[in-house]
Amino acid sequence: MVYLNNAATTFPKPQSVTEAMTAALTTVPLSQFRSSFSSDGSEDVIMRCRRNIGRLLNIADFQKIYFTSGATESLNILIRGLSDRCRCIVSTAIEHNSVNRPLAAFYPDKDITIIGCDGYGRIDIDELEKCLRTRSDNSGDDGISLLIVNHCSNVTGCIQDIASITNIAHRYNFLVLIDLSQSAGCIPVDFDGWDIDMIAFTGHKSLFGPQGTGGYYFKSSLDIKPLMYGGTGRDSSRIAYNGDYEYEVGTMNETGIAGLNAGVEYLLSRGVKNVFEDNRKKVKYLYNALSLFGDKITIYGSYESCQGPVMSFNIRGMKPSDVGYILEKSYGIIVRTGLQCAPLIHKYLQSPDGTVRVSVSDMTEYDDLDVFISAMKDITNF
Repeated sequence: MVYLNNAATTFPKPQSVTEAMTAALTTVPLSQFRSSFSSDGSEDVIMRCRRNIGRLLNIADFQKIYFTSGATESLNILIRGLSDRCRCIVSTAIEHNSVNRPLAAFYPDKDITIIGCDGYGRIDIDELEKCLRTRSDNSGDDGISLLIVNHCSNVTGCIQDIASITNIAHRYNFLVLIDLSQSAGCIPVDFDGWDIDMIAFTGHKSLFGPQGTGGYYFKSSLDIKPLMYGGTGRDSSRIAYNGDYEYEVGTMNETGIAGLNAGVEYLLSRGVKNVFEDNRKKVKYLYNALSLFGDKITIYGSYESCQGPVMSFNIRGMKPSDVGYILEKSYGIIVRTGLQCAPLIHKYLQSPDGTVRVSVSDMTEYDDLDVFISAMKDITNF
Protein backbone atom coordinates (compact mmCIF):
# COMPACT_ATOMS: atom_id res chain seq x y z
CA MET A 1 0.00 0.00 0.00
CA VAL A 2 1.11 3.56 -0.76
CA TYR A 3 -0.35 6.00 1.76
CA LEU A 4 -0.69 9.60 0.56
CA ASN A 5 -3.46 10.83 2.86
CA ASN A 6 -1.34 12.31 5.62
CA ALA A 7 -3.39 15.52 5.83
CA ALA A 8 -6.15 13.31 7.26
CA THR A 9 -3.96 11.20 9.57
CA THR A 10 -0.23 10.62 9.30
CA PHE A 11 0.93 7.08 8.63
CA PRO A 12 3.25 5.55 9.54
CA LYS A 13 4.21 7.08 12.87
CA PRO A 14 7.73 7.17 14.31
CA GLN A 15 8.48 3.93 16.16
CA SER A 16 8.89 5.90 19.37
CA VAL A 17 5.15 6.68 19.32
CA THR A 18 4.22 3.00 19.38
CA GLU A 19 6.79 2.33 22.10
CA ALA A 20 5.53 5.19 24.27
CA MET A 21 1.92 4.06 24.05
CA THR A 22 2.86 0.46 24.80
CA ALA A 23 4.82 1.61 27.83
CA ALA A 24 1.88 3.70 29.03
CA LEU A 25 -0.44 0.70 28.77
CA THR A 26 1.93 -1.54 30.71
CA THR A 27 2.68 0.95 33.51
CA VAL A 28 0.56 1.78 36.55
CA PRO A 29 -1.63 4.79 35.60
CA LEU A 30 -0.28 7.97 37.14
CA SER A 31 -2.91 10.57 36.31
CA GLN A 32 -2.03 13.98 37.65
CA PHE A 33 -3.54 14.99 41.05
CA ARG A 34 -5.37 11.67 41.47
CA SER A 35 -2.84 9.07 42.53
CA SER A 36 -2.63 7.89 46.14
CA PHE A 37 1.05 7.02 45.85
CA SER A 38 4.19 8.96 45.04
CA SER A 39 5.98 8.82 41.73
CA ASP A 40 9.74 8.88 41.37
CA GLY A 41 9.59 12.66 41.33
CA SER A 42 9.96 12.97 37.56
CA GLU A 43 7.58 15.11 35.51
CA ASP A 44 4.54 13.10 34.41
CA VAL A 45 3.97 12.52 30.71
CA ILE A 46 1.00 14.88 30.56
CA MET A 47 2.97 17.86 31.85
CA ARG A 48 5.97 16.80 29.78
CA CYS A 49 3.78 16.84 26.68
CA ARG A 50 2.50 20.32 27.55
CA ARG A 51 6.06 21.53 27.93
CA ASN A 52 7.17 20.00 24.62
CA ILE A 53 4.20 21.40 22.70
CA GLY A 54 4.99 24.77 24.23
CA ARG A 55 8.53 24.47 22.87
CA LEU A 56 7.26 23.41 19.47
CA LEU A 57 4.70 26.21 19.10
CA ASN A 58 6.56 28.84 21.16
CA ILE A 59 4.05 29.09 24.01
CA ALA A 60 5.85 30.25 27.15
CA ASP A 61 2.83 29.68 29.39
CA PHE A 62 2.70 26.00 28.40
CA GLN A 63 1.03 24.87 31.66
CA LYS A 64 -2.26 26.15 30.24
CA ILE A 65 -2.19 23.98 27.14
CA TYR A 66 -5.29 21.81 27.51
CA PHE A 67 -5.74 18.38 25.96
CA THR A 68 -8.82 17.18 24.08
CA SER A 69 -9.78 14.48 21.61
CA GLY A 70 -8.62 16.65 18.71
CA ALA A 71 -9.05 19.95 16.89
CA THR A 72 -12.81 19.52 16.43
CA GLU A 73 -13.44 19.34 20.16
CA SER A 74 -10.95 22.15 20.76
CA LEU A 75 -12.62 24.45 18.24
CA ASN A 76 -16.06 23.69 19.66
CA ILE A 77 -14.84 24.56 23.16
CA LEU A 78 -13.30 27.85 22.10
CA ILE A 79 -16.11 28.94 19.78
CA ARG A 80 -18.90 27.99 22.17
CA GLY A 81 -17.01 29.31 25.19
CA LEU A 82 -17.32 32.85 23.82
CA SER A 83 -20.86 32.56 22.46
CA ASP A 84 -22.65 34.53 25.17
CA ARG A 85 -20.38 37.55 24.70
CA CYS A 86 -19.47 37.42 21.01
CA ARG A 87 -21.04 40.28 19.09
CA CYS A 88 -19.15 40.06 15.80
CA ILE A 89 -17.64 37.10 13.96
CA VAL A 90 -15.43 37.04 10.87
CA SER A 91 -14.27 33.78 9.34
CA THR A 92 -12.84 32.72 5.97
CA ALA A 93 -13.70 30.57 2.98
CA ILE A 94 -10.78 28.22 3.68
CA GLU A 95 -12.14 26.96 7.01
CA HIS A 96 -12.85 23.33 7.82
CA ASN A 97 -16.32 22.25 8.91
CA SER A 98 -15.00 21.95 12.45
CA VAL A 99 -15.27 25.76 12.35
CA ASN A 100 -18.19 26.21 9.94
CA ARG A 101 -20.61 23.90 11.75
CA PRO A 102 -20.00 25.16 15.32
CA LEU A 103 -20.49 28.72 14.06
CA ALA A 104 -23.80 27.71 12.46
CA ALA A 105 -24.88 25.83 15.59
CA PHE A 106 -23.81 28.27 18.31
CA TYR A 107 -24.44 31.55 16.47
CA PRO A 108 -27.60 30.95 14.40
CA ASP A 109 -28.76 34.55 14.74
CA LYS A 110 -25.39 36.22 14.27
CA ASP A 111 -24.28 37.91 11.06
CA ILE A 112 -21.09 35.99 10.28
CA THR A 113 -18.86 37.51 7.62
CA ILE A 114 -16.88 35.12 5.41
CA ILE A 115 -13.71 36.48 3.80
CA GLY A 116 -13.05 35.01 0.36
CA CYS A 117 -9.79 33.78 -1.12
CA ASP A 118 -8.07 33.55 -4.48
CA GLY A 119 -7.76 30.41 -6.61
CA TYR A 120 -4.85 29.22 -4.48
CA GLY A 121 -6.67 29.58 -1.16
CA ARG A 122 -4.87 32.79 -0.19
CA ILE A 123 -6.79 35.33 1.89
CA ASP A 124 -6.70 38.89 0.58
CA ILE A 125 -5.15 40.89 3.43
CA ASP A 126 -6.52 44.20 2.14
CA GLU A 127 -10.03 42.76 1.92
CA LEU A 128 -9.67 41.35 5.43
CA GLU A 129 -8.60 44.71 6.87
CA LYS A 130 -11.46 46.50 5.13
CA CYS A 131 -13.92 43.98 6.55
CA LEU A 132 -12.54 44.19 10.10
CA ARG A 133 -12.59 47.98 9.98
CA THR A 134 -16.20 48.01 8.80
CA ARG A 135 -17.39 45.39 11.29
CA SER A 136 -15.56 47.12 14.12
CA ASP A 137 -17.21 50.46 13.29
CA ASN A 138 -20.69 48.93 13.11
CA SER A 139 -20.63 46.46 15.97
CA GLY A 140 -21.10 48.74 18.96
CA ASP A 141 -19.05 48.95 22.13
CA ASP A 142 -20.01 45.84 24.14
CA GLY A 143 -18.95 42.27 23.66
CA ILE A 144 -16.20 40.42 21.83
CA SER A 145 -15.24 40.51 18.16
CA LEU A 146 -13.73 37.27 16.88
CA LEU A 147 -11.69 36.40 13.79
CA ILE A 148 -11.11 32.73 12.93
CA VAL A 149 -8.41 31.75 10.42
CA ASN A 150 -7.02 28.43 9.23
CA HIS A 151 -3.21 28.65 9.20
CA CYS A 152 -2.79 26.19 6.31
CA SER A 153 -5.51 25.12 3.89
CA ASN A 154 -6.15 21.39 3.95
CA VAL A 155 -7.20 21.62 0.28
CA THR A 156 -4.44 23.64 -1.41
CA GLY A 157 -1.72 23.86 1.23
CA CYS A 158 -1.72 27.67 1.11
CA ILE A 159 -0.21 29.12 4.29
CA GLN A 160 -1.64 32.37 5.64
CA ASP A 161 0.52 35.20 7.00
CA ILE A 162 -0.67 34.90 10.58
CA ALA A 163 1.62 37.59 12.00
CA SER A 164 0.16 40.19 9.63
CA ILE A 165 -3.39 38.96 10.12
CA THR A 166 -3.12 39.11 13.90
CA ASN A 167 -1.58 42.57 13.80
CA ILE A 168 -4.45 43.88 11.68
CA ALA A 169 -7.10 42.12 13.78
CA HIS A 170 -5.81 43.57 17.04
CA ARG A 171 -5.79 47.03 15.48
CA TYR A 172 -9.59 46.71 15.24
CA ASN A 173 -10.02 44.96 18.62
CA PHE A 174 -10.67 41.48 17.24
CA LEU A 175 -9.57 38.38 19.11
CA VAL A 176 -7.85 35.86 16.84
CA LEU A 177 -8.43 32.11 16.86
CA ILE A 178 -6.05 30.16 14.63
CA ASP A 179 -6.73 26.59 13.50
CA LEU A 180 -3.36 24.79 13.43
CA SER A 181 -4.75 21.41 12.39
CA GLN A 182 -2.74 21.25 9.15
CA SER A 183 0.34 23.15 10.30
CA ALA A 184 1.31 22.11 13.84
CA GLY A 185 4.35 19.88 13.46
CA CYS A 186 5.10 20.49 9.78
CA ILE A 187 5.13 24.29 9.49
CA PRO A 188 6.91 26.64 11.94
CA VAL A 189 4.48 28.28 14.38
CA ASP A 190 5.30 31.19 16.70
CA PHE A 191 2.33 31.67 19.03
CA ASP A 192 3.90 34.26 21.31
CA GLY A 193 5.79 36.04 18.53
CA TRP A 194 2.70 36.30 16.34
CA ASP A 195 0.61 37.47 19.33
CA ILE A 196 -2.18 34.96 18.68
CA ASP A 197 -5.04 34.87 21.23
CA MET A 198 -6.24 31.26 20.81
CA ILE A 199 -5.19 28.14 18.95
CA ALA A 200 -6.62 24.70 18.34
CA PHE A 201 -4.48 21.77 17.21
CA THR A 202 -4.84 18.08 16.56
CA GLY A 203 -2.42 15.34 17.46
CA HIS A 204 -3.00 12.72 14.77
CA LYS A 205 -1.74 14.69 11.78
CA SER A 206 1.76 16.20 11.58
CA LEU A 207 2.38 15.96 15.34
CA PHE A 208 2.52 12.18 14.74
CA GLY A 209 0.29 11.37 17.70
CA PRO A 210 -2.55 8.83 17.68
CA GLN A 211 -6.15 9.58 16.76
CA GLY A 212 -8.14 11.01 19.64
CA THR A 213 -5.50 13.50 20.77
CA GLY A 214 -5.20 17.24 20.39
CA GLY A 215 -5.70 20.39 22.39
CA TYR A 216 -6.02 24.13 22.62
CA TYR A 217 -4.53 27.16 24.30
CA PHE A 218 -5.76 30.66 25.00
CA LYS A 219 -4.23 33.67 26.67
CA SER A 220 -4.81 33.82 30.41
CA SER A 221 -6.47 37.23 30.02
CA LEU A 222 -9.42 35.59 28.23
CA ASP A 223 -12.47 34.14 29.94
CA ILE A 224 -13.59 30.97 28.16
CA LYS A 225 -16.48 28.97 29.57
CA PRO A 226 -15.80 25.20 29.54
CA LEU A 227 -17.80 22.86 27.36
CA MET A 228 -17.99 20.23 30.11
CA TYR A 229 -17.83 20.05 33.89
CA GLY A 230 -16.87 17.12 36.09
CA GLY A 231 -14.18 15.52 38.17
CA THR A 232 -10.66 16.91 38.00
CA GLY A 233 -9.06 15.39 41.10
CA ARG A 234 -8.12 18.82 42.45
CA ASP A 235 -10.70 20.29 44.85
CA SER A 236 -13.49 17.74 44.95
CA SER A 237 -15.47 19.74 47.54
CA ARG A 238 -16.07 22.45 44.96
CA ILE A 239 -19.35 22.13 43.06
CA ALA A 240 -20.07 25.46 41.35
CA TYR A 241 -17.69 27.75 39.46
CA ASN A 242 -17.67 31.50 39.27
CA GLY A 243 -14.82 31.97 36.85
CA ASP A 244 -11.47 30.28 37.56
CA TYR A 245 -12.69 27.32 35.50
CA GLU A 246 -11.06 23.91 35.12
CA TYR A 247 -10.86 22.63 31.56
CA GLU A 248 -9.72 19.00 31.72
CA VAL A 249 -12.46 16.93 33.33
CA GLY A 250 -12.96 13.19 33.51
CA THR A 251 -10.26 10.62 32.86
CA MET A 252 -7.62 11.91 30.49
CA ASN A 253 -6.30 9.94 27.54
CA GLU A 254 -2.94 9.33 29.18
CA THR A 255 -1.96 6.59 26.72
CA GLY A 256 -2.76 8.82 23.75
CA ILE A 257 -0.94 11.78 25.29
CA ALA A 258 2.12 9.56 25.84
CA GLY A 259 2.06 8.79 22.11
CA LEU A 260 1.51 12.44 21.26
CA ASN A 261 4.44 13.43 23.44
CA ALA A 262 6.67 10.93 21.65
CA GLY A 263 5.61 12.39 18.30
CA VAL A 264 6.37 15.92 19.48
CA GLU A 265 9.75 14.82 20.86
CA TYR A 266 10.54 13.31 17.47
CA LEU A 267 9.74 16.66 15.83
CA LEU A 268 11.81 18.63 18.35
CA SER A 269 14.74 16.36 17.63
CA ARG A 270 14.18 16.47 13.89
CA GLY A 271 13.43 20.19 13.73
CA VAL A 272 10.16 21.54 12.30
CA LYS A 273 12.03 23.73 9.82
CA ASN A 274 13.77 20.62 8.47
CA VAL A 275 10.44 18.80 8.21
CA PHE A 276 8.93 21.80 6.43
CA GLU A 277 11.74 22.03 3.87
CA ASP A 278 11.81 18.28 3.19
CA ASN A 279 8.04 18.20 2.71
CA ARG A 280 8.35 21.17 0.35
CA LYS A 281 10.78 19.20 -1.78
CA LYS A 282 8.37 16.27 -1.97
CA VAL A 283 5.46 18.49 -2.97
CA LYS A 284 7.65 20.23 -5.56
CA TYR A 285 8.47 16.79 -6.95
CA LEU A 286 4.72 16.17 -7.36
CA TYR A 287 4.04 19.58 -8.88
CA ASN A 288 6.86 19.14 -11.39
CA ALA A 289 5.64 15.69 -12.39
CA LEU A 290 1.94 16.50 -12.74
CA SER A 291 2.56 19.80 -14.52
CA LEU A 292 3.91 17.75 -17.45
CA PHE A 293 0.46 16.24 -18.00
CA GLY A 294 -0.75 19.49 -19.57
CA ASP A 295 -4.50 20.00 -19.82
CA LYS A 296 -5.20 16.41 -18.79
CA ILE A 297 -4.88 17.56 -15.17
CA THR A 298 -6.00 20.71 -13.35
CA ILE A 299 -3.80 21.53 -10.36
CA TYR A 300 -5.36 23.78 -7.71
CA GLY A 301 -2.47 25.86 -6.52
CA SER A 302 1.18 26.31 -7.28
CA TYR A 303 4.43 25.33 -5.65
CA GLU A 304 5.31 28.98 -5.06
CA SER A 305 1.97 29.96 -3.51
CA CYS A 306 1.03 26.77 -1.65
CA GLN A 307 3.82 25.64 0.63
CA GLY A 308 2.00 23.18 2.88
CA PRO A 309 2.39 19.41 2.48
CA VAL A 310 -0.70 18.91 0.30
CA MET A 311 -1.60 19.19 -3.36
CA SER A 312 -5.06 19.04 -4.95
CA PHE A 313 -5.91 18.26 -8.56
CA ASN A 314 -8.53 16.83 -10.88
CA ILE A 315 -8.27 14.74 -14.02
CA ARG A 316 -10.22 16.17 -16.93
CA GLY A 317 -13.44 14.28 -17.56
CA MET A 318 -13.28 12.25 -14.33
CA LYS A 319 -14.92 12.74 -10.96
CA PRO A 320 -12.57 12.96 -7.98
CA SER A 321 -14.30 10.02 -6.32
CA ASP A 322 -13.69 7.84 -9.38
CA VAL A 323 -10.01 8.74 -9.45
CA GLY A 324 -9.67 7.91 -5.78
CA TYR A 325 -11.43 4.58 -6.26
CA ILE A 326 -9.18 3.60 -9.16
CA LEU A 327 -6.03 4.60 -7.31
CA GLU A 328 -7.00 2.51 -4.30
CA LYS A 329 -8.50 -0.57 -5.97
CA SER A 330 -6.12 -0.86 -8.92
CA TYR A 331 -2.87 0.52 -7.51
CA GLY A 332 -3.15 0.31 -3.73
CA ILE A 333 -2.69 4.09 -3.38
CA ILE A 334 -4.63 5.92 -0.66
CA VAL A 335 -5.54 9.57 -1.32
CA ARG A 336 -8.46 11.77 -0.24
CA THR A 337 -11.24 12.91 -2.58
CA GLY A 338 -14.22 15.25 -2.39
CA LEU A 339 -14.69 18.55 -0.59
CA GLN A 340 -12.14 17.68 2.15
CA CYS A 341 -14.66 18.91 4.79
CA ALA A 342 -13.91 22.46 3.62
CA PRO A 343 -16.85 23.20 1.31
CA LEU A 344 -16.60 26.98 1.00
CA ILE A 345 -13.18 27.12 -0.66
CA HIS A 346 -14.35 25.12 -3.69
CA LYS A 347 -16.41 28.06 -4.95
CA TYR A 348 -13.13 29.95 -5.38
CA LEU A 349 -11.27 26.96 -6.83
CA GLN A 350 -14.17 26.28 -9.23
CA SER A 351 -14.19 22.64 -8.16
CA PRO A 352 -17.84 21.92 -7.28
CA ASP A 353 -17.24 18.16 -6.96
CA GLY A 354 -14.14 18.69 -4.86
CA THR A 355 -10.63 17.53 -5.66
CA VAL A 356 -8.24 14.63 -5.44
CA ARG A 357 -5.82 15.45 -2.63
CA VAL A 358 -2.33 14.01 -2.21
CA SER A 359 -0.61 14.79 1.10
CA VAL A 360 2.84 13.85 2.37
CA SER A 361 4.55 13.65 5.74
CA ASP A 362 8.08 13.37 7.03
CA MET A 363 7.71 9.59 6.68
CA THR A 364 6.71 9.67 2.99
CA GLU A 365 9.32 8.15 0.67
CA TYR A 366 10.07 9.28 -2.88
CA ASP A 367 9.41 5.71 -4.02
CA ASP A 368 5.80 6.25 -2.89
CA LEU A 369 5.58 9.36 -5.03
CA ASP A 370 7.00 7.52 -8.04
CA VAL A 371 4.36 4.79 -7.70
CA PHE A 372 1.66 7.47 -7.61
CA ILE A 373 3.07 9.31 -10.65
CA SER A 374 3.27 6.05 -12.59
CA ALA A 375 -0.38 5.28 -11.77
CA MET A 376 -1.37 8.75 -12.94
CA LYS A 377 0.31 8.11 -16.27
CA ASP A 378 -1.71 4.95 -16.68
CA ILE A 379 -5.03 6.54 -15.73
CA THR A 380 -4.58 9.56 -18.02
CA ASN A 381 -2.94 7.62 -20.88
CA PHE A 382 -0.09 10.09 -20.68
